[in-house]
Amino acid sequence: MSVLCLSSHSQFAGKYKFTVVKGSGVIVRETEWIDNIITNQGLDQIGNPTVYNTSFGFKYINTHCGVGTGSATPTVADTTLQSPLAMYPTSAGANVEGGSISYVSGTPSYYSCVWTYTFAAGSATGNLTEVGVGGTLNGDTTPRLFSRALILDGTGNPTTLTVLSDEQLIVTYELRLYIDTTDNTYSFFINSTSYSGTYRRADVSTAPSLYYGMVSNQVYMQACSGTIAAITSHPSGGDSSNSYSEISQTNTYVNGTYYNDFRRSFTTTDANFNINSLYTFSPHGRWQFSLSPYIPKTGSLSMQLNWRQSWSRYP
Repeated sequence: MSVLCLSSHSQFAGKYKFTVVKGSGVIVRETEWIDNIITNQGLDQIGNPTVYNTSFGFKYINTHCGVGTGSATPTVADTTLQSPLAMYPTSAGANVEGGSISYVSGTPSYYSCVWTYTFAAGSATGNLTEVGVGGTLNGDTTPRLFSRALILDGTGNPTTLTVLSDEQLIVTYELRLYIDTTDNTYSFFINSTSYSGTYRRADVSTAPSLYYGMVSNQVYMQACSGTIAAITSHPSGGDSSNSYSEISQTNTYVNGTYYNDFRRSFTTTDANFNINSLYTFSPHGRWQFSLSPYIPKTGSLSMQLNWRQSWSRYP
């Protein structure tokens, strides 16, 4: 059996904005965007989200938002708000708040996922100083933090955001996955044959579903007869039998490791052609990997493709 081992890496950052509205939606207060701390627990939630959307069987991240009155400086070790006051959605478990996905071209380019959490009038009344988003399990009354931030004024100093009993609080959270558009080299051995190649992003303008955790039912892995393409496209000639159901997650996620391993096994009936490239995609986006020399896959050979996706904070 031929065994191919690939790896790729993602980097994340996030920020918050607060809007207070009254009556039919009149904005009475609004903040600038505020940077956050993505917690260690948040990085773990990418690998093993805490909540299921039971309607579809998918695990989501950042399903809930919490606000509070704590003043401690956020750290990567935070797991809950210091002094929780309110949460939206108000119940834990299978409730989710979805995100809006987009691709932003620039220097650097990034994928953006924006969640909007609208607290009902009277539910977040008080002098707010902290915010966080994350997942929940049944019975939780505050999110298990993916990220946390203090509310800041225009000069970057901690401040208080007052919400009255007849006002709605809208918290907007943006998660960014920054895109490396440069080429990278890699190499591996199959038996005694040395293989090398270039890997780069693929289909960069197609934004991935960042609100999913990095789990196997959201991963594709393909062998292709064509060579790698520009970052705006992908290799041609992908094997037609590829599907989510053929992908397995080979590791049980371990907190603090910040990677997941995936495997696709090609039988003697799969991808029987000269394999010049590989193509993978997931909630972290898409990659393409060139192969030199090509792999002469035939009906007498089986093959295994292993892919490690890791992640960290940006920068």
